[in-house]
Amino acid sequence: MTINVQYESKWYIQVDDSIYNQYTENGIKRSSSERTGFTVANVNLNYGWKLGTLNGDIGLFCKNLFDEQYFGFTEPNNGPDYNSYQAVPGREFFVSLRLRL
Repeated sequence: MTINVQYESKWYIQVDDSIYNQYTENGIKRSSSERTGFTVANVNLNYGWKLGTLNGDIGLFCKNLFDEQYFGFTEPNNGPDYNSYQAVPGREFFVSLRLRL
């Protein structure tokens, strides 16, 4: 079993297209662009097995175990220097099967 935890205490983002209105003259970010932090936990379970000459493992991976909501990435939007912030999916499950001959 593997557990991965990512912790962000707080962060600064711009969620609308008024990017220049969120900064003071000296570059200090105003409180409207400050966001509370988040913690994301991922869990990976693997079980190895052997059946005759066939070896393999089966795995279960859970991404964002506690269904945390936060922005995952940005992509360009209309207008100069504007970004569109995309929320991450909620809890996700993945199953894997690997066979070795």
